[in-house]
Amino acid sequence: MHQKICRHSWFGREYFVFDKALLPSLDSSFFSPDFMLHQGMLLDQVQGRGHAYAFVWDQKQFFLRHYHRGGAIAPVMRDVYVWTGLKQTRAWREFTLLQKMQAQGLPVPRPIAARVQRTGVFYRADIVTERIQKAAPLSTLLTQDFMHQDLWIEIGKCLRRFHTLGIIHADLNAHNILLDAHESVWLIDFDRGVWATPSPNRQQSNLKRLRRSLDKVWPVSGTSEAVDQAWDFLMYGYNLH
Repeated sequence: MHQKICRHSWFGREYFVFDKALLPSLDSSFFSPDFMLHQGMLLDQVQGRGHAYAFVWDQKQFFLRHYHRGGAIAPVMRDVYVWTGLKQTRAWREFTLLQKMQAQGLPVPRPIAARVQRTGVFYRADIVTERIQKAAPLSTLLTQDFMHQDLWIEIGKCLRRFHTLGIIHADLNAHNILLDAHESVWLIDFDRGVWATPSPNRQQSNLKRLRRSLDKVWPVSGTSEAVDQAWDFLMYGYNLH
C-alpha cells in the first residue's frame, strides 16, 4: 500500500508518495544526500546523467536519484521542469510505472518513494528505489569479460517480455541493464518510460538504441566481430517465442 502526502514549505509545496510497508513515515531527509552522509548511511555515488546515490536505511539498501536534464537544455534548466500537474511529473510517472511493472512480475526495482518540490510553475523531483542486490550493469561486466552466450540470450528474452507488453525503456543502454549473482536480468531507470499498445517501430528503435550503446562501451580490446556475435545471441533470445 502506498501513501501520498502534500506539505507546504518555505519554497512552495512538497508532494510525497511512499511504500508504507517499508516506510511508516517520510520527510525530506530521506531525499538528502548530505543528511545521509552525516548519518553514515551513504554508501556511494553512482556515475551518470542524474545524480544517484546508494544508501542504507533500516538495514536495507536503496538508490536515490535526483532528476536532471540531458541534451542542449541541461546547462540552462539543469534539474528544473515545467509544472503541468502532479501526475505528469517525472517522478510520479516513473513511480507509477514501476508499480505497474512490479505487479506484472517484471524484473524492475521496487519503487520506495518519490518527492516533487513545486515552486510556482516549476518543479524538481527525486525517486528512491530498492537496490538490486549483488548486481552489476552490463557496461561493467563487459570490461570484466564476464559475458557469455547464454547471458546475451537471456537479455534478449528479457527485453522481449517488456516489448510484448508494450513497455519501452526511454534510455535503453548498457548501463541500465543489470545482471545479478544468479545471472538474472534486470532493467532500471525508467524515467520517461512508456507503456502503450505494442509498436514494432518503437521496439526496433529501442533495440537500435541499445546496439549503439554497446558499440560505444564495448572494450577497446574487443573486435567488431565480437560485438556482432553478442548481438546475434541477444536477438536470438529476443526472437524466441
